[in-house]
Parts: sequence; structure tokens; C-alpha cells
Amino acid sequence: MTIASRFAVMLAGIITSIVTARLLGPEGRGLYFYAVTLAGFVTQFGNLGFPSANTYIVARERDKLRALTINSLWLSGLVFVAGAGILVSVAGQLDVPIAVLLLAAALGASNLLFMLMSNLLVGLQRIAQFNIFQIGYNLLVLVAILCVALMFETVAAFLTGSLIATVIAALLAFAALARGFDLQLHFDVSVLRPAVRYSLRAFIVTLLGFIVLRGNVLILGHFADGDELGYYSVAAQLADVVAILPVSFALVVFPRLVRQDVGRYEATWRQAKLVAVIMLLVCGIAALLASLFVRIAFGEAYMPAVPVFYVMLPGMFFLGMSTMLAQYLGAVGLPKKIIAVWLVTTLCLFAVAGLLVPTHQGIGAAAALSVSYTILFLLMSYAVVRQARQERKKYSSQAFDDLPEILS
Repeated sequence: MTIASRFAVMLAGIITSIVTARLLGPEGRGLYFYAVTLAGFVTQFGNLGFPSANTYIVARERDKLRALTINSLWLSGLVFVAGAGILVSVAGQLDVPIAVLLLAAALGASNLLFMLMSNLLVGLQRIAQFNIFQIGYNLLVLVAILCVALMFETVAAFLTGSLIATVIAALLAFAALARGFDLQLHFDVSVLRPAVRYSLRAFIVTLLGFIVLRGNVLILGHFADGDELGYYSVAAQLADVVAILPVSFALVVFPRLVRQDVGRYEATWRQAKLVAVIMLLVCGIAALLASLFVRIAFGEAYMPAVPVFYVMLPGMFFLGMSTMLAQYLGAVGLPKKIIAVWLVTTLCLFAVAGLLVPTHQGIGAAAALSVSYTILFLLMSYAVVRQARQERKKYSSQAFDDLPEILS
């Protein structure tokens, strides 16, 4: 996705967030955010890394497009059944209406289907079409929620609107891919093994990243009421806006680092310093404008979200820095180290959130997020420095071994 497309998607997301917050109030917005978070977990646990595998395989073997497309339909259906079964089985512990849980499972599965279809478009190098679908999907969600709001102002109705929009977007993407297909809906096992082999590591990193980002929402939902979740949801939405900048920057930098053998470490730190300066400016401006923006956009009822957002800001800064450093580890082919770093960060999140959320609620959840991303940055820095030293030793050793040949 281009940077312009990312900002267009972000803008549509902010407008959707404002609409749901205004119409549902803090408590209703909190339940809506909790349900969308559960849908996100269904998507992340259920995808098994297949979206990235779809891109990789179809880019190399275009004749696999039909099999990958049909398999994606099957996977999404299975994820809905499994997600709905798990969520309904724990409905008593979650204290959420079963109808909302079923809608969350369906929304998670349809999100996954749209993601799988979109990644096939990327693998086919149909980038313009991919960007159109991404922007169109977010606009569809916004329009669907606005249409629903004319008749109903309930969490279930808003989730239904989001679900309808997601299903329409996924089916349109499927139609764009399946033109000319013989639609025999049988699962193709032959593409399953290479997909799993390629996708597993990417799946683990993405899953752990999402758990760190939204795992404390589950803890907060257990200890806090709907209003507190509503405040946290607004703060999290604003924090996501701050975090989009380094992610977009990293997408531009990564291909260059992959192609660069010499000076990769120095280039990484130069880019990280630049991101640090930009992030400090962005975080400073966000801190100055947060109170005014929340009051105007979301209303006076959401002003308790502002201190929660302030506590999140250090975490967003260190997340931005970590995103840059992760590009270096990915470029040198060290996914295991990235997985280890994210695993430790995830454990830290639950440990800190378990200590702080019961007594400090939204502020505690935000503090757990910031502490976790600070630890992530420290671990990433250590891993990058250590790897750079090993690379320097390797190049020094190679130069020493080549010395007799050079002298002769």
C-alpha cells in the first residue's frame, strides 16, 4: 500500500471512530471496540500466515491463483466456525452478549477473506487495484455504519454494518480475481505445504505484534466497565495514527536494506535517528493538540481518553524506533531473533498489565503498552548491535583470509 493510500485509510478509520463514538457513547463505543478487538484476534490467530504466503506463491507461480483463491474461501469459513465456537464457549467469562460474539467471529473471518484476496492482488502486481480496494473497503464500512445509524444505534447493529461492508469488499475482490475461473470449490492440498512452510515465521511475528498491540484490551475488558474501554478505544485510535508514520517509512527503507550488503548497519542507525527526530516532533504536536481534538471530534464525554493517550505516547515513539531496527534484522535474514524479541515483549506486556490494569484500569493498560514497547526497543537495539559485530568479524576474517592471495 502506498503512503497516500495508508493516510486515506487512516482518515476513513478516524471518521468511522468519531461516528461510532458520538452515536454509541463511551460505554457503547467500549463494547464495540472490544468486539472489534475480538474480531482482530480471530483474524490474526486464524490466518496462519497465509496472506503473506498468498502473495509469495502467486508472484512466483501464477498458475496457482485459482487454487489459492478457493483455498482462501475454505480457510475463512473454517476460521469463522472455529472462532465462533471458541468465543461462544467463553461467553460467560467475557460477559458479552452471544450475538455480539458471533458477529465478532463473522467479522474476523470476513476480514481474513478480504486480506487473503487483497494479498493475491499484491502478488499479481495489481497494486493500483489493491489500493482501490483498501480505500474502498474503509469507505464502505463508514457508509454502512452511517446507514445503520439512521435506523438503529446499537453495538450489534454497527457490527452488522461493518460485517456487511467487509463481506461485500471481500466478494468484490474475489470476483476481480476469479474472472474466468472454473468455480469448483474443492480444497487444493498441493499448495498447502509450501504455503505453511513459507508463512509460519511471518505468522508468529505478526501474531505476537498484534497481541502486544491489543492484548491489554482483553485484560482491561475483564477489570473495567464499558466507559473505561470507550476512553481507551479513543486513545488507542489516536495512538494508531501516530504509529502509522514509522511503519510507512520502514516499508520504503526495507527493500534498500535488503539490497545493501556493506554499510547496512550504519544506514539503519541513520534512518533510525531520522525517524527519532520525526517521531519526537509528531509526538510533541500530538500531545499539544490531543485535548482540543478529542473535545471537538469526540465530545466532552471522551476527555478522560486524553491522559490515557499521553501515557501511550512514549510507547509509540519506541515502537517507531523498533520498527526501523526490525528492518535490519529482517534484511540480514534473522526472523528467529525477531520472534524471540517479540515473544519476550509479549510476556512483559501481560506481566505489567496484570499488575497495573486491576488498580489503574485504562491508564494502567496504556502504561503496560508503553513499557512493553520500550522493552521491545531495548531488545531490538541489543540484537542489532550484536548482529552488526558478528558481521564485522566475518568481513574482517574474510579480508584476512584473502590477504595472501592479494599480496601474491
